[in-house]
Amino acid sequence: MAIFQWIAKYLPASGRRRRPFDTIFASDERPPNNLLAMLALQHVAIALPSLVFLTAFVSVDGISTTTVQGMMSASLIGMALGTAFQAWGGRLGSGVFLVHSVDPIMIALATAAVASSGPGALASVSIIASITALCIGPLIPKLRPMFPTAVVGTVICMVGISLVHEAFTDAWMINEHMQVEWNSVIISSAALVTMVGLSVWGGRKIQLIAVVGGLIVGLVVAISLGEIHGLNRVTEASWLAAPTVIVPSFHVPVGIVVAVMLTALMNQLENMGGAVVMDKMTNADWRRPDMTVMTGSVKATALADLASGLLGGAPTGYNPDNVALASASKATSRYIGLATAALLLLLAFLPKCTAMVTLIPTALRGGLAIYTALFLIVAGIEMATSRSLDSRGTFTIGIALCSGLAVMLLPGLSKDLPESLKFITESGFVVTGIMVIGLNALFRLGTKQRAAATLDAPDRPLNQQITEFIEAHGATWGARREVLHRAIAAAIEAAEAIMSSGGRHIVSIRGFFDEFNLNLELVHTGHAIALDRGPGLTQDQADRLLHAHVEELDIDLALQQIGSAMLHHLADQVTSEGAGTVEDPAFLKLHFEH
Repeated sequence: MAIFQWIAKYLPASGRRRRPFDTIFASDERPPNNLLAMLALQHVAIALPSLVFLTAFVSVDGISTTTVQGMMSASLIGMALGTAFQAWGGRLGSGVFLVHSVDPIMIALATAAVASSGPGALASVSIIASITALCIGPLIPKLRPMFPTAVVGTVICMVGISLVHEAFTDAWMINEHMQVEWNSVIISSAALVTMVGLSVWGGRKIQLIAVVGGLIVGLVVAISLGEIHGLNRVTEASWLAAPTVIVPSFHVPVGIVVAVMLTALMNQLENMGGAVVMDKMTNADWRRPDMTVMTGSVKATALADLASGLLGGAPTGYNPDNVALASASKATSRYIGLATAALLLLLAFLPKCTAMVTLIPTALRGGLAIYTALFLIVAGIEMATSRSLDSRGTFTIGIALCSGLAVMLLPGLSKDLPESLKFITESGFVVTGIMVIGLNALFRLGTKQRAAATLDAPDRPLNQQITEFIEAHGATWGARREVLHRAIAAAIEAAEAIMSSGGRHIVSIRGFFDEFNLNLELVHTGHAIALDRGPGLTQDQADRLLHAHVEELDIDLALQQIGSAMLHHLADQVTSEGAGTVEDPAFLKLHFEH
């Protein structure tokens, strides 16, 4: 199609990403038109139920169903723009496939604002959230030390944990007496079992429709049990209508404004986490959170909220359900994001279609939320523990998670706080985010990026001393485990090369780490040793060694060449420097890209 040719011509590059082996459609790969339409419809079907949160405004005095319908249409435009900006990338977004939906946390704040200041307060909340995000966005690259892998992974894990209570409450319709509604249990279980089963045992094409398959099965079960209600809302809605613009109100209480700004600030951490998860899913060589992707995700959210607010809609944010669907379907193409955005924009002018959203049973939404929580909890744990952890990292993650869980399990802890702070302290996710960022900054105090140690312990072998140094400081620095394993093997190989080079012995080891580089230096006596930078043995040399008689072999030369080849294979760069004097000691330097 011509539209896709135009998009491919002007779509900004998504960055250097190596395609994961199990991905069906990677970031810059366009699915066939029929699959593209089907995948986009799946994501629209999952994002639309977030509009149900806006029905809470119907209970506010003076707010009509028509006004709420206008809020839904405006919010759909914000969702469409946010999704498009994220997928487009460049100067507009993150360059990864993220679908936006109505932010439920902000709706809780907006309900209080609308109750006191009228329907225009929702637009004001969106604009305040947008301005907050626009202010924090340019600062993110300078705050890189505040968002290491452990911090982002902990936040993602807590987002999943925070979904559990509401997900099971909706899925099983649990009341205040902890009683369940069995029809809801059947509906949510049928959907969840279908989604998991198709994701685990389905083929590559079946995985693409796992979530939609679960939704269809859930709807069929709900219809058979008579749990579809409110068809009159669909019949009364018109087919085509332009969104009604709601003028923002500038009389929002100061306490709510402060709460909105603080919540928006923490929500950006969640948005950045979603972008990092998707970036990790699309790059087999992923190593650390990309500041460009994180900054872009905040900018896209800010622009979407601004557009939504000017039209009278709600704040938006990335939808974890859609990330879970992308993970299950192994389809992370940005073209799916652009197609999803186009459908969301179209639906903003079709009130009858948006009214159908309200027919989705609560139990079915709960089943989908459980599926999403499973994915986010595991993804967060995997990311948070992907680096070596010392006591600082253990306490940073542990205290933050315990603080968030305490707020969730003991909801009365914040009852005596000012109203403007209750919105913050009642959220386990927000508390965890604040704690993990604060503790990470606190525990970084006193952490040196350079370290050195003498290797003269008589009671421990040299190899053990080297291993202990690298493991201890690597955990303090938060280095990746696979890099540390290579560093240990290379350092031991280098130590053996030095010791066998004639008359030299190792004095000390030095290390330096800066998130992108890990350097180790083995200081030794004597002049700098000469290491062949080539691949070691050529094929001709290897053949001669294999067929030569024992008395013809130069064993020392052969072992030196093999050791040199292994050393250059383990380390990204090997250099040998120094004159061997007190002022200029000789050392062998190993460089590893991190």
